[in-house]
Amino acid sequence: MKHSVERGKFVLHRWMKTLLGQTSWPSGLPVVTQGFAGEAIKEPGPNPETPLVSVVMPVYNACRVNKQFLIKALDSIANQTYKNVELVIVDDGSTDETHAVCQDYLKAHPELRVQYLRKANGGQSCARNFGARASQGDYIGFLDQDDEWYENKLEKVIPWLANKTIDVLYTDADNIDGDDNVTFGRIHGQYHCGWPHPKSSLEDILFKDIFVMPGLMTIKKSAFDAVGGFDEKLSGYEDDDLFLRLYERFKFFYLPIPTLRWRMYGDNYSFSHRMLASRVYYWNKLIANYTRQGKDRYRVHMISLRFFWQFMGQAKMQYQMDNEMCWDSYKGAKGILPHLPWLPRAIFSLVFLFPDRRMLPLMSRTRAVFGQ
Repeated sequence: MKHSVERGKFVLHRWMKTLLGQTSWPSGLPVVTQGFAGEAIKEPGPNPETPLVSVVMPVYNACRVNKQFLIKALDSIANQTYKNVELVIVDDGSTDETHAVCQDYLKAHPELRVQYLRKANGGQSCARNFGARASQGDYIGFLDQDDEWYENKLEKVIPWLANKTIDVLYTDADNIDGDDNVTFGRIHGQYHCGWPHPKSSLEDILFKDIFVMPGLMTIKKSAFDAVGGFDEKLSGYEDDDLFLRLYERFKFFYLPIPTLRWRMYGDNYSFSHRMLASRVYYWNKLIANYTRQGKDRYRVHMISLRFFWQFMGQAKMQYQMDNEMCWDSYKGAKGILPHLPWLPRAIFSLVFLFPDRRMLPLMSRTRAVFGQ
């Protein structure tokens, strides 16, 4: 009897998610394979070449929480087992001790090939582009100030780059917390984040977050330059946007091993107005550029469902954390409502008739609405 009740709850939950436009996409089991399109491939032999890889690290007030995060990020580049590496640090207008910590570190590691650049604050995308323009490498990689590369990252990646048709190589990642513990290992392979991998169509990128942070990509500098780098209007979704524009023009290879320790902790998962504005901007950009000016209704609906539920999920999380931005996120979801498929549009048109201050608290307690 208990099993029947639980089964009934599961079926009801799936039915509610489908009704509200939360069905998993694409259909079928999560797919994580390897290569260009999941084909059978052989392990590469040694790469006869040793291309220079430039690692661009934007830093901004990197010591405000724990300067050890910055030091560990620097260590992860200094300790790479592949040695033909250039580190390009871009200090994006820091006002804390970031500059002093970096200078002390570089003095203690004179063997590092490094450029230390300073500029006025312009945001992470701007800082990455600034560093990329100054870089000298054949390939570009990125590392954020509180993340870490595994020390054998480039040793694992470089042999595959003997295949000159590879323009962008990306990998899996592990999540770590503020105490360096792995909280989610192999976020693609184990937890199916952003599946399928490797990507096989634009829809794979348009309709879902892809979970390919800049720190996972090794990119030919010529390819990065050809697409104009990061969109500097984005402070959030800039990684998805770059991946999408590269994917349209260049050849991707997926290596399903974790090479990045992606640090997630309370302070760096901010609910910022920059992120909210980026979500609106990126949704508009996708609708404008990838739906034939709105004529492809399927793409309009699927892209809009993606962002609608992100706004709703953020609204719930922010409300539960007593963050006033929850009302802005809720408003963001309302703005996308007219572009949803007819059934979820009709349902939420009724829901949004009620006062926000009553409905958001109610929905925040309703598991089926948010799919959690």
